[in-house]
Amino acid sequence: MDSYSDFPINNPDCAEAGFPALDENRLPPKSIRHLLITAEHAGFQYRGGIGSYAQEMENLLGGDRLGVFFVGEKEYAPAKFPSEQFLRRNRWIVPSLVVGPDQCAFLPKEDLIYQCFKRILPLYPGLETVEIQDCDGWGVRIAQAKRAGLLPDNLAIKIRCHGTYVYLEQAHGKWWADQYHLRLMAREKQAIEQAGCVSFPTDFLRDLYLKSGYSINPDRMEKLRYPLALPAAPEPVEFRRADSLIFMGARTPMKGFPVFVEALKKLLAGPKGQAVRRIYVLGSKDPAMARENACIKALGKRLKVMEAALPRRKLLKTLTLLRGRAVCVLPYLGDNHPNAVLEAMACGCPMLAADRGGIPELVPEDYHDQCLCTPDPDSLAESMARLLSMKPKDRQALAQGVRREYLAAQQAINQAHWSTESQVKPEPALEAKPREIVLMVLAEKPEEDLLQALEKQTRKPDRTLYISSDAFGKALQEENKEAIVIALEEDYRPAPEFIQTHARYLEQNPGTGAVSAYCKEEGGRVIRPMGDGLLLNMAEDCLGHGGAAFSLFHLREVDLLSRDRIKAPESIFPVLLGSGGKIGVIPEVLSQRKARPVADRDFSRGLALGFASDKLPRFEALRLAGVMQDYAAMQQTPAIAIARELENYPFLLRLGRTALEKAARIYFKMKPHKDA
Repeated sequence: MDSYSDFPINNPDCAEAGFPALDENRLPPKSIRHLLITAEHAGFQYRGGIGSYAQEMENLLGGDRLGVFFVGEKEYAPAKFPSEQFLRRNRWIVPSLVVGPDQCAFLPKEDLIYQCFKRILPLYPGLETVEIQDCDGWGVRIAQAKRAGLLPDNLAIKIRCHGTYVYLEQAHGKWWADQYHLRLMAREKQAIEQAGCVSFPTDFLRDLYLKSGYSINPDRMEKLRYPLALPAAPEPVEFRRADSLIFMGARTPMKGFPVFVEALKKLLAGPKGQAVRRIYVLGSKDPAMARENACIKALGKRLKVMEAALPRRKLLKTLTLLRGRAVCVLPYLGDNHPNAVLEAMACGCPMLAADRGGIPELVPEDYHDQCLCTPDPDSLAESMARLLSMKPKDRQALAQGVRREYLAAQQAINQAHWSTESQVKPEPALEAKPREIVLMVLAEKPEEDLLQALEKQTRKPDRTLYISSDAFGKALQEENKEAIVIALEEDYRPAPEFIQTHARYLEQNPGTGAVSAYCKEEGGRVIRPMGDGLLLNMAEDCLGHGGAAFSLFHLREVDLLSRDRIKAPESIFPVLLGSGGKIGVIPEVLSQRKARPVADRDFSRGLALGFASDKLPRFEALRLAGVMQDYAAMQQTPAIAIARELENYPFLLRLGRTALEKAARIYFKMKPHKDA
């Protein structure tokens, strides 16, 4: 696609009926060259790393160059969005300004974002880059649309990496395997793999993604740390004997709070701990850290202990004022790019951090020996004692040297963001190499309306075969090895662009083995393939369906056609994915079909998994499919839905636990002991 005016808005989900009129005075100015899509922003409630990054980028580039599309967290909830007054002042894009209430209420969020983007795109002819944050995978449909040739060739789609759920699993030491998170992680993976540029702040995060199974072309990766405003030179303070320790960050295992508490106990038990007079714990409390929190509180009997969760500005002011007598301790166990480390260096406060995650890449290399340590209680206690016992002038020289080198590096990083020239050059549009198109209709005597739909195709197949569904696998084996096969089950009714769009996708993406588009069933259900998630496919149609296109070259390459178990198009997707193949998705409705009974869909998915691997016995594969079906059904129960919602409100969980404990005590008082 050559221009923004050619962009198609033909999806029934994006019909103009019911849409609000676009008020350009409330949207970003037409001059913007970059669009930042984010679910968090420090300018509105969200203070995490992604929110801070979004605010820094907006401040750095300015509203005339960068527009913000704020999509909010999790499901679309208008109550969690900025006020009307805020939006008029900041000119952010939010879904309610672009699409109607029905789309906001019922579309999956990734599709809601895509539909909004489609509608605003013609307003910005100078737009060069769309940047989407990797967490939750909300940009997956935009990335897939670009890969499908539905977006302009000169528009770059960039995924900015902060940490997907594979990162959170590693950081928290736990798995997320329920259906909701399986779908979320498939979105994240697809968005990253389909994007034209994947930007990593650290080698640590890049290596973690690659080890976790993400397939990213090295030519599409860039390394660029996050921007951060450079602070003004702090007021001079006198450096004297250190007598204070500062822990900065949430009191969680990920931030190394238990390690800090154990190291602190060891330090105070030894002779060098006598120098400590003050402990500052600056961060929010985690109720799960009750033992550690009690230990800090108990220290108040012998030391001056300050506990507070300060706003960022006050936090930095505190670090600056205390830098002459304090050591900042940051034993984070697996953080990718913690701003706290950068801010401690920028404030000129002597710092001690863990040599884990991306932290070693943030600290100037010449100071690793003095500022980094192994995050275990013994090493941390020893390192804290070493810094506390340093002569004031040596500690001051250390802090000033670290600050000087950090500021020089950060200035270069900010300049790289300002220039907005990515290290990854836009992928040149591949000239589609025409290939033979073979249409296989799985009906020996198709109905008249299907024949009429085929007559209206904008690109005609080179050959059309009308075969029974039982003959599908054999017909694939007999076809030209370079051909593209378009498969249609008998109840499908393709849109006029069906063959053209599917064939063009495989011709322009030679590394892809199969592709399918959205399909609308009678009754209104829309099948929205994700193109990834083998186990997720056991619970929902996330790989593909019976109206799809296949590259016979790839199917032969993974030795798929030699198997006589392929009976239907849906059987191909899990085998292809399990063999390392790629599945594409066209995020537009290009066909309709009759509604399928749920039981039939569930069993067909189970059979499909049985084909996925020769090393997994078919009986066991079907048992695994049954487990996934049962697990998926359990996830839909009201009890699970309530429990998942309560996870967002720790106060209610604690209140409920307290109520149950009181009820139990009353019950046991009323009942005789033998009955209890």
